[in-house]
Amino acid sequence: MREKNPIFMVVGAGLTGAVIARSLADGGYRCVVIEKSDHVAGNCHTMRDLATGILMHCYGPHTLHSDNNEVWDFVSRFAEIRPYIHRKQAWVNNVLYPFPVNLTALKMFFGKQLDEAQAAKLLAGKARPYAARRPRNFEEAALAAVGPEIYHGFYRGYTKKQWGRDPATLPTFFFKRIPVHFDDKRNVFHHEKQGQPVNGYTDMVEKMLDHEKIEVRLNCEFSHEMFTPEMQHLFFSGPLDEYFGWCFGRLPYRTLDFKFETMDGTFQQCGTVNYCDESVPFTRIFEHKHFWPWEPQNSKTIITYEFPRECDPGDRQFYPVNLDEAQSLCKKYETLATGQTRVSFVGRLGSYRYLDMDKAIEEALHAARESLRCIGSGLGIPAFFPGRTYLSEGKKRRGLLKSHAIDRIICRPHLK
Repeated sequence: MREKNPIFMVVGAGLTGAVIARSLADGGYRCVVIEKSDHVAGNCHTMRDLATGILMHCYGPHTLHSDNNEVWDFVSRFAEIRPYIHRKQAWVNNVLYPFPVNLTALKMFFGKQLDEAQAAKLLAGKARPYAARRPRNFEEAALAAVGPEIYHGFYRGYTKKQWGRDPATLPTFFFKRIPVHFDDKRNVFHHEKQGQPVNGYTDMVEKMLDHEKIEVRLNCEFSHEMFTPEMQHLFFSGPLDEYFGWCFGRLPYRTLDFKFETMDGTFQQCGTVNYCDESVPFTRIFEHKHFWPWEPQNSKTIITYEFPRECDPGDRQFYPVNLDEAQSLCKKYETLATGQTRVSFVGRLGSYRYLDMDKAIEEALHAARESLRCIGSGLGIPAFFPGRTYLSEGKKRRGLLKSHAIDRIICRPHLK
């Protein structure tokens, strides 16, 4: 028998779980948040290095960027968000270029003096021989966009290291249109609002979860027995396949290994440098203090090398490898998930998609809002929320499942 004042369980104290828990708590409902790690904030976890005082990204660099005012207003309740424009560079054949590729990079790479029109014409000519037919894979899509020189210089080696597969074997939906600026813009992101929480992401998420109706249990591995009958609903932001005990097998992911180094001075000119050559074993180096330019000057610095590899059991999942076999496997788990009556699967792991932080927050706010609406209507909360498909994102990008997109919430009858 469930209580008149229901308790909700949220598995995972990353951004998705924290946003849902806080939204439900603000709505007057108690939440128990289960987190297997010893910290909140998931992959955007930040902490200060005790020796240097430098604020560090523990699982790769993160930046906030969004055009959604609701997202920005929500996170601004829990942190001061200071302006920060992310800059990157690319190391190609022992030369450091601006990145994404811009006019300066094109002039350096081709050794020519070019204006904007000449640069656009040059690249269009390089790509023209590859643009005549419909691309069948990542490599063909990239060649049709930027031509062979830029593709082989900046993208082929990096992509092969990132995914552990030849780009010619990757489907076209892995290819997001490669940004090339024919002026000297260096923006990685083009959202109206860009910034960083002044004291890092973990501090922001801790404040998000600081509510009298939220109980956070760290170092706590979820088991189905924890979700007791008196609890109203479970929001599961862990891996979709893990919830079902990997009964059909494991969904494939790529993970990352990190190597941290402390040294004197400053190592590079910006936060992130991509190392595009296949012969270099890591994909990028990020230097932590560039991400917080308001911090006091520090005579020391910390850099991190990033090494992608296949995800093994027990590893932290970063990027879903959404190939055909994985899509078929994901569909089996999604079918099981839609048969659950008191569980919703949320976030990037719960839906087997890669999500930027702004999209994760946006979807979590929407999930909480729709859940509160269902509760108020006496209806059950759905397994998945609008804005995604019941099949994988890869097929959606290929245009095969437009009719399957969930355009409105369908609340299930509330089961007593």
